[in-house]
Amino acid sequence: MICLDMQPLSEVGKTGFKRLIKYLEPRYTFPLRKVLLNKYLNEMHAKFSNCVSDELSTVQYVAITTDFWTSCAINDYISPTVYFFCIVAVVRDRNTDITKALNDSAIAPVPCSTHLLQYVVRKAFLDNPYVRNQLVAKCRKIISSFKHSNKNTKILKQCQNQLALPQHRMIQDVSTRWNDTLHMMKKRLNEQKNAIIMASSRKDATIAAELTVDEWKKIEHLIDTMEIFDTATLQLSKETSSISEVIPLMQVIQSHLEIPSPKGTSLQDLRNDLLAWLKQKFSLIHTNELIVKATVLDPHFKLNPFQQEKHSVFLSSIKDSIVR
Repeated sequence: MICLDMQPLSEVGKTGFKRLIKYLEPRYTFPLRKVLLNKYLNEMHAKFSNCVSDELSTVQYVAITTDFWTSCAINDYISPTVYFFCIVAVVRDRNTDITKALNDSAIAPVPCSTHLLQYVVRKAFLDNPYVRNQLVAKCRKIISSFKHSNKNTKILKQCQNQLALPQHRMIQDVSTRWNDTLHMMKKRLNEQKNAIIMASSRKDATIAAELTVDEWKKIEHLIDTMEIFDTATLQLSKETSSISEVIPLMQVIQSHLEIPSPKGTSLQDLRNDLLAWLKQKFSLIHTNELIVKATVLDPHFKLNPFQQEKHSVFLSSIKDSIVR
């Protein structure tokens, strides 16, 4: 239980667990914590270390993933997970230590598309002065007015009932998470738009900010602009995701951003910034051999995402790899 489920040693001393063991086997005597720590765990560690060493000795190639974490005692750890496959490449984030380790090795690094996508959004979306200081700031004040006032919450519920809207509570975003801000706007503000406008018009309500008709329209267009990034992030974060999806997804996002923003929304600068950062951060994906091969070999995409004049080059490269 301690090893397999990663439970603390204190679990065996808890009343509920002792009662369970006593019920199952009344004659059993619990070992002392010191005995568990110094004898049984050490024996188990040695046993399984030998098993792992023996198993790895017969393996020619492995795939390794790592994760950094900090314990409650503020001790830093790195946890490696080893898979018995041939190492073709390692998907990495922007961590400098991991990047240096891979550059010093013969392993091909593949940049993590999700991390790059988050960087693009943070730089363009959260750093946009109008979006951050005007639209988002007002939205947060409105949400806070309902979230932290019982009186305003009751008024909002009354308005929701009158308008037959879902009685959802307001969600305050975490300022460092752009998708939180998007969900705050989409799932609460935009969903409850009419209820919020009705509540704000009541004299007994105290709302810290109000959105104009023009600003409500801008929020709708902002949601439309940013929603594709949220969808792409979720798709690339799935356990079943593949690097073959990166190029097609980036092309879809690029096409979406190249559509001009509606006049009067003041969001064209945001679209331009998103597009510029996207092109900069994903500029090398079409020259990354692994990503290109994965895309071509994926039956969902094949050569469709690529220009016609490059088809023969990619096919020739893949044939050469198979022959080798």
